[in-house]
Order: sequence, then C-alpha cells, then structure tokens
Amino acid sequence: MVLDTYPRQFRNRVAYSVEDLKEYLKKYLGMGNCTISLYSFREIRDKKPVYSTAIIDSLLVEVDYDNGVKLDYVLEGDKTPHIILFDGEVYNFIIPFKKTVEDLNRVAIDFKRELEEKRIDGRVNAYLNKMVLYPNTLNLKNNKLVLILKKMEDKEKIEKESSISP
Repeated sequence: MVLDTYPRQFRNRVAYSVEDLKEYLKKYLGMGNCTISLYSFREIRDKKPVYSTAIIDSLLVEVDYDNGVKLDYVLEGDKTPHIILFDGEVYNFIIPFKKTVEDLNRVAIDFKRELEEKRIDGRVNAYLNKMVLYPNTLNLKNNKLVLILKKMEDKEKIEKESSISP
C-alpha cells in the first residue's frame, strides 16, 4: 500500500504510526484538507520532518484526465506498478521505486523527458516536502472524495463515485 510507512507529515503535524494518523483523521476530517507527505522520514527534529532524510520510495506525477488515460496506458504497457489517486481535479500517479535523495531530481527530469516524448503533459514532482490528499478523505476545494484507482476508468464513473451529495 502507498503512504504506509512512518513517521510521515500529516498537515502540520507528525504521524509516527497508523494509530497517530487515525487519530488525526478523526480530529481533522472535514475541518480542512487531510494532506499527508508523499515520503516518510528517517529523522524528526522539533516535531518537524528533516526533509533531507526523506525515504525516497516513489515518484509523483500529476496529470489531468486526458493525459491520465495516456499515462496509465503507457505504464500498464511497460508493466510499471503504480497507484492512482484522483482528487476530483487531478490524477496523482504514485510510481514506486527505491532511489536516494540525490537521485530523485535526475529521475524526475528523465521521467519528464519520457512523458514529453510520448506527448503526455504532466508535472513530475521531486519535492521532498510534497504533500498529497489522503485517500478516502474529502477534497474541500471541490467537495469530491479522494479515490484510489486500480487503473483509469471512464470520466463519468469517476466523477459520479467521487461526488459527495450536499
């Protein structure tokens, strides 16, 4: 599962375990977007992650719907394992890999170049402090549920499932 190693930043706090995360979710659900750091950290200092100690275990690529379909097709064809989060606006492809902090920028640049060659417009993130919306919580900006998708599905189905009735 993605986002399952700790400690990890949750909003402006540190979750040291899944139990901490569950407590934070209970407390903050509906009070603001429930964001969690893309990476876990080896070191926490003064209740804040030391970003240079990030454990690099994935690459995040953000794309819109049309490019999401293209990227999913490319990754499936390459047999690249990935997880897709959809927050009602953007598809976040989380592609697992093991690299060092020093390798992250190079890998991100190489991956961005590959996307451009395949005519896929996406943002490849190499930020150690990158936060994503936590799955199965509400994106308060658009009132849509953040979904984990196994693969791309048709837009209408995704929009229907992610909508929250007023």
